[in-house]
Amino acid sequence: LVSGFVEASSHNGDIAVRIDGDGALDGSVTTHNGDVDLTLAEGRGTMLEAATHNGRVTPPSRLVDATIGKHKLTCRIGDGKGKLLVNTHNGNVVVR
Repeated sequence: LVSGFVEASSHNGDIAVRIDGDGALDGSVTTHNGDVDLTLAEGRGTMLEAATHNGRVTPPSRLVDATIGKHKLTCRIGDGKGKLLVNTHNGNVVVR
């Protein structure tokens, strides 16, 4: 996906999204029962809020101003000009 906005949702399934390009990224990725695997290109910037109720959140290697917990992550990626919400209830969140 090459865009400044992403919206993906599923009730009973995993979501895998790769976002290429550069610039600010806004949007949401949500599933109730499934994992979220999100890959951001090096040039993407966003304020990321990722959470799960029953699972783990694995942060990206390039984050700044991060608050990291077992079930929640808030951080700035790149210039932080966008806002991306990532949520699952029963699953893991991996951000690369």
